Amino acid sequence: MKRIYLLVAAFLSLGTVASAQTIEGFDFEDKEVLFATPVKNQGGTSCCWGFAGLSMVESEIYRMIKREVDLSEMWIARHAYYEKAIRYVRMHGKTSYRAGGIVNDVMTIIKKYGVVPEEAYKGLRYGTPKHQHGELIEALRAYCNAVVANKNGTLSTAWIRGLNGILDAYLGRVPKSFEYEGQTYTPQSFTEMLGFDPTAYVGVTSFECYPTNEWAQFEVPDNWMWNLMFNVELDDLRKMVSHSIEKGYTVAMACDITNLNFKKRPQVALLPARNNKEIRTEDINRWPSITREIRKNMRTFAEPIPEREVTAQRRNSSFLSYFTTDDHAMHIIGFAYDKNGTRYLKIKDSSHKDGKKGIGTLRYMSEPYMLYMSTSFLFHKDAVPAEILEKMGLTAKNDKVKKSSKKKK
Repeated sequence: MKRIYLLVAAFLSLGTVASAQTIEGFDFEDKEVLFATPVKNQGGTSCCWGFAGLSMVESEIYRMIKREVDLSEMWIARHAYYEKAIRYVRMHGKTSYRAGGIVNDVMTIIKKYGVVPEEAYKGLRYGTPKHQHGELIEALRAYCNAVVANKNGTLSTAWIRGLNGILDAYLGRVPKSFEYEGQTYTPQSFTEMLGFDPTAYVGVTSFECYPTNEWAQFEVPDNWMWNLMFNVELDDLRKMVSHSIEKGYTVAMACDITNLNFKKRPQVALLPARNNKEIRTEDINRWPSITREIRKNMRTFAEPIPEREVTAQRRNSSFLSYFTTDDHAMHIIGFAYDKNGTRYLKIKDSSHKDGKKGIGTLRYMSEPYMLYMSTSFLFHKDAVPAEILEKMGLTAKNDKVKKSSKKKK
């Protein structure tokens, strides 16, 4: 009987979405997959950052208190849209106003506004069964532009009420308190009850255009909050992802998904070597050269293929040339291995399934793809290796991050 209990506990610890998937030609086996809540559908929004960030928060809550919760992505989106409008007007419309963001924004919103369960704020007030924010974003942008035009000669005291009126109409009024499992909470007291600390997370990137092992202003359009990222060496980034999963912490990631290597085959993302010289060291023994059959597999991703050796220079060049863009956020929940024993990341994705936008799924991503096409990551600071944590200016669990913006090289 004790053995049965242990087996059940082990199964439950893998989480709701951790079961292996049958991918013909790869035969993936999940070996190091952490708890994650069910995949949710971001629908017609560009709020992947909110879905990925809150998915990480849900995994973190389970890690800490072994409690599964379903948090409201629209609570995060609503407050982000509000904060973005404030900045847009203060900047006289000289910044971008769109739905995008980065996963760090989730922590900033929770720190200021707390968080609520899905049932307390669903954010569906516009006649569709799934989230559709195209009209909402256009309405918010047009309204903010009207305010910026300043036809009265001075900004009125009514414009923020008008802003909230639009958000209330589309997403619903913000509750000051709500009932959850028989108890009354405010957003702040609910966050405290869950024991979640949004200040315990650090943003990380790795590009040669920024000083190494220093905090830098991360320049992508969706970083509207002007978050700083700690810039590490590429090999350290690889180590950090492995170290985090091995210690039981999931990771949020932003990367490029607009290229064909993400779209060729549903649920598998690879980075093919383009010629024999590019084949990474780990693959040379199995594939010493690229044959005609391998070329065929590279067109369809029918089976594992030799992948590209990723260097810091190649990664940086891809970023500066706009080949790698910050266009999607996902949640790394563990590792899996293909039939050859090659390790892949297991990814929780709110946006794509079978090539169709708007339906969440799980997918497998090769490490070369992650290293080449990613832009930024969010880690719990306790999951960061000690030597890197020290470089960040963090030496103890409750330390505050010491940041200073650095200019690019």
